[in-house]
Amino acid sequence: MRAPSRFPEPSLTRLTVPAGALLAAALAALPLPDAGLWDALNRARPDPAPPQVAVVAIDQGALWDYGRLGVWPPELYTQVVATLLEAGAVGVGLDLPLEDLDAALAGTQAFPEAVLAVPAGWPLPAPRPGQRAVWGVDALNAGPGGLVRWGRAGMRETAGPVTPAFAALLAQQAGARWPPMAEPYLLRIPATPFPVIAFREVVNGAVAPGAVQGRVVIVGLTAAGAARVQDTAGRAMPAVFMQARAVQSLLSPPLTPLPAWVVVLGAMLVTALVTWARGLWGHAAAFGLLGLGAALWPAGVLFPGVTLSLCAVLGNTLVLLERQWTLRTAGRRDPLTGYGNRQAFNAVLARRRSGGLILLDLSGFRGVNDRYGRAAGDAVLRDLGRRLGRYGRRGDRQFRWGADEFALLLNGVGQPDVARLAEALQAEVNELPYQDVVLRGNVGAAAFGPDIPTPQALVEAAGRQRYLRKHALRKP
Repeated sequence: MRAPSRFPEPSLTRLTVPAGALLAAALAALPLPDAGLWDALNRARPDPAPPQVAVVAIDQGALWDYGRLGVWPPELYTQVVATLLEAGAVGVGLDLPLEDLDAALAGTQAFPEAVLAVPAGWPLPAPRPGQRAVWGVDALNAGPGGLVRWGRAGMRETAGPVTPAFAALLAQQAGARWPPMAEPYLLRIPATPFPVIAFREVVNGAVAPGAVQGRVVIVGLTAAGAARVQDTAGRAMPAVFMQARAVQSLLSPPLTPLPAWVVVLGAMLVTALVTWARGLWGHAAAFGLLGLGAALWPAGVLFPGVTLSLCAVLGNTLVLLERQWTLRTAGRRDPLTGYGNRQAFNAVLARRRSGGLILLDLSGFRGVNDRYGRAAGDAVLRDLGRRLGRYGRRGDRQFRWGADEFALLLNGVGQPDVARLAEALQAEVNELPYQDVVLRGNVGAAAFGPDIPTPQALVEAAGRQRYLRKHALRKP
């Protein structure tokens, strides 16, 4: 038999809290919608670390002087790298088009401080005899329109080992302790621009004192036709400057995202708490979580404030849906017992053409109200409703049919089953003493059949049996 219903009217919290937690878990498992928040914080609170990276720009003047890339002699790169290292650079990266990589390698292969960039998806060339320069893969994650937000310290091809990234190898030249990892990291916007030196000045040995001392230097194309990318502020720039930003980000204190399981658990907890509180706390929680994301940014924590704020709003939405459901059903529900009222009974019965009906009322009930007050009468009615509820099964419906009358609509039963349940219930409610007031329950039952084909006939048949039982009990 089904457990008795809760009194007073039950809420949907037992359903909305777990449902909200599951929806929040699904939301948190989607690609994080926090990129916009982190971009805004990145612009509002740029990386305060002084630049540890400088850029050597192959501008239009260098192309006029030395010709197009692809025809430069290896000795030109030898001279550039040697000059930069003599000026105090700790590492030199060459971010060049593919057609110039052979010449660049031939000119720099004797320098262990040199790193050459290879486009993502290209296999790293096999080392040459005596080569001390290293290859690094271009691991900038360019999205639609060339937008770059993330970098990687390494790239993994299928299940193979992680290939170190160009930026990570340069950062290690400057003392960073970043292992070659495939996990993305957010590129920090520098508070001050990178020092830029013209390629011709380096070739001519005109590097200002201290311009590259202790810094990583990246040589890259900035002239017209150079590959360009876009940062999160909407600025288009040559790719070499984004590589410089990637190296600087690896040299700065890292911005650490929370583990995925922490985000999912936090999302479930926020939604469950907001739904359980049942107030409109979700709006305050949403703003608070966004503020928490801004507060944790200086500590280097990428807090998913938008995701968790959406979860708080989700909890609020479930609360509002529950309230709407409550308002829609309030007109058909008895507030004392939580059962449907007579209007609900009529609506459900009108659709029935099978099953049975048990009606129950109480003789002597007025005496309880007269002597002990309405609170005592309410307690008696709740007790009577619980007793009736114990005879219901899954799919059966209970109703408060009148002031001291109850109805139980039974599914999938015939006359013998209805009669058996009615007799058992009658035996339980024959005597229900309350203080010094004698109460007696009166049960009537009927089932659809050839002689009871309509809902109206069902109610009349159950009512007649209840009336006969009531008057039979009155006889001495």
